[in-house]
Amino acid sequence: MLKLPSVLVVVACLGIGIASPAEAQEIDPAFKADIETLLEVTGSANIATQMATAVSSQLIDAFKAQQPGMPDRAAAIIKDVLATEFSTWAHAADGLQAKTVASYARHFTHDEIRGLIAFYRSDLGRKAIAEMPALMAEGMAIGQAWSQANMPRIMGVVQGRLRAEGLIK
Repeated sequence: MLKLPSVLVVVACLGIGIASPAEAQEIDPAFKADIETLLEVTGSANIATQMATAVSSQLIDAFKAQQPGMPDRAAAIIKDVLATEFSTWAHAADGLQAKTVASYARHFTHDEIRGLIAFYRSDLGRKAIAEMPALMAEGMAIGQAWSQANMPRIMGVVQGRLRAEGLIK
């Protein structure tokens, strides 16, 4: 029997719930349509699929670390359930897509959204979209390397401060 790594489940659930609730606001239908176009043009509309893939990979890796003999069928079920759940969440009336549209509407004017669409449809914009995953991966690797190199020292500083204030022994 497979045991779900509870820490990963809690982290995944917290990560999903971090986004602040969208404030109720009426968005002009043309403005909403343009925001949805921007999300499609930039590939942001597929974020739920990307999240499901990332989370399922992490869960499967954790399962396999705990139970090396995990059947391939179990991995397939995990991927299927997460893909379905994330997709349902993304397209629900109060789901990811709706909250993302509301967020863009709070931070950009309709004219700015039109300008972003024009940019991302340009050669430079398409290049920015194409290069963004590599830039994000490199940035994450840089951050991870820094964290690995510095976390023992940082934890020592934290423990020293906590000891100095009598919060730990």
